[in-house]
Amino acid sequence: MEISDLQLIKNIKRENCNDCIGELRSRHCGLIINLYSKYHSILQKLHFNREEFNDEINYLIYTSAKKYDLRRAKKIKFSTYLGENTRYFCLNKINELKKKSFVEAEPDEITRLMDDCVKHSHLDKINQNEICDYIYSLLEQIKDPRVKKIFELRFFTSSKKKMTWKEIGKDLDLTSQSVLNIFNKNIKFIKAKLLSKIEQDRI
Repeated sequence: MEISDLQLIKNIKRENCNDCIGELRSRHCGLIINLYSKYHSILQKLHFNREEFNDEINYLIYTSAKKYDLRRAKKIKFSTYLGENTRYFCLNKINELKKKSFVEAEPDEITRLMDDCVKHSHLDKINQNEICDYIYSLLEQIKDPRVKKIFELRFFTSSKKKMTWKEIGKDLDLTSQSVLNIFNKNIKFIKAKLLSKIEQDRI
């Protein structure tokens, strides 16, 4: 008699059963890969390939089983819960890699901003990765969705050749001057917020 998903999950919760993880993988791998395929193109551009994702599947199943609420099993099937976790994993991985690409792809822009921050804050150095994370969080808070899109197309990319303002304008159906105006307006806002944060962190 085949063991149910719920029993396998209980075994994982109690004993961290590797065989149970493997059995759940064999049952739900098709679902996981199908959901991953929807994000495959952008993840590949960010240098996260199918083989790397395959290495994450067992951990994805393990964490999903550990967090799955057995009391809600009648309302939410494990396959549905696992699917949502897979989607969140892909979206979080995309954001993580975009932030990394922002640091690596645009050192001149970042360095210039860092130098200004050091000069105004009288610090010897600042944590570049933390600053980039903060910049990305600011972009997500701005109501105009074009701002985040412009920054992503210009800086958050794994491509060595960044898009021109004209190319970005074509993508957003704007003139290159409009794109540049939006960028200049918001880079001033970001710099002001960044300097304010650095000053607060010093207190």
